[in-house]
Amino acid sequence: MSAQKKRLAIVARRATLPPFSGIGLIIHNITVRLAQRYDVQVFLTDDGEPKARVLNGAPLHACGPSGYGDQGARVKGGRFRNQVARYYGVTLEREEWLRGKLDAFRADAVLGFGYDTAPYLEAVRDRYPTVADVIDSEVLYLWRQIRRGAVSLTTLKHLMTSMRLARQLAASGAIVTVADEDSRNMRWLASHRDVATISNGVDCDFYAPNAQVQEVPGRVIFTGSLNWMPNVQAVEWFLAGCWSQILKARPDATLVIVGKSMQPAQKQSFERHANVTALGFVDDVREHVLAAQVSIAPMISGSGIKNKILEAWSMGRAVVATTTASRGLDGSPDSLQVADDHAGFAGAVIGLLGDAALRTRLGENGRQIAVSRYSWDAAADAFAAVVERAYSAHSSRMRS
Repeated sequence: MSAQKKRLAIVARRATLPPFSGIGLIIHNITVRLAQRYDVQVFLTDDGEPKARVLNGAPLHACGPSGYGDQGARVKGGRFRNQVARYYGVTLEREEWLRGKLDAFRADAVLGFGYDTAPYLEAVRDRYPTVADVIDSEVLYLWRQIRRGAVSLTTLKHLMTSMRLARQLAASGAIVTVADEDSRNMRWLASHRDVATISNGVDCDFYAPNAQVQEVPGRVIFTGSLNWMPNVQAVEWFLAGCWSQILKARPDATLVIVGKSMQPAQKQSFERHANVTALGFVDDVREHVLAAQVSIAPMISGSGIKNKILEAWSMGRAVVATTTASRGLDGSPDSLQVADDHAGFAGAVIGLLGDAALRTRLGENGRQIAVSRYSWDAAADAFAAVVERAYSAHSSRMRS
């Protein structure tokens, strides 16, 4: 008789269906794979009544919509815990809803996705082993924003609250981030020994080279959600200092900007520049990336692993990135070109537009790296290992 599967509860604030980027991709791809080895149910603490009642085969439960700053009843705990909970929209009612659902499910372990699920994990850690996938360090991201001059009362308040929340994670069974620098930061903030780095993955079968899509000579592409400030800052930096240099060398060059949540003012601002088309959201990004000769990631802020690079690599596209964009990736000069100033970045793009052999070499090497090192299957294996460690440690504490 085969051993009964452990029951794994996956907790998130909300889940975008279908997933387009970021945390939605992680939840989608990890859930479907963990469901093959665990009995999985998904609990959304801030979603309403999602259209799908099943997420990748796993039953889905939703508490109801809310927003940060809800004025609900105080949660259990001290003043700092209440301040953090209130800031992130966590209420006593939502905590009790989650406890009741976990008890009914008889969960063996709880895996939370997103930095802002930490208050919920702390609320149930006395009963269940918990793993917090914070994705990347909010503190590290905010500190970089401040260093770039983005200083405001809102940013400072978010930074202080994020630091307090990180300290709450000290009681979690384990913490997961997508990049080593985020893990180092969380290890320091939370004083936690079990902080694992599990990189994002990419679906290399879906994001695959396709010779039937013809390249457009001189085409450059940027992809990324335009409601995330680092992506906006990246596009603005590139347009302000790189694009005019590229057009001087290649008047036929065109830039396509693809990303959800593009505002009309952003589109108008981007398209003020010559030969720029700001498409915003598209149903399928692949045809646009495959039509480009160069994919760019000119990030000057932010942290974590950049899906835009993994997807471009998987499709065999040549990539130019900044050091910030390429942090945490197992790349090399043979898989992408890195430049951090306007002249160097523009020069790298110009060079690639004029060198088909170099584009092919970078694209093929990038594809090989994506396939060999960034599969979602490998990421799911790593998550399962962390869950089992947290489960064993919690079981040992309960026996002692």
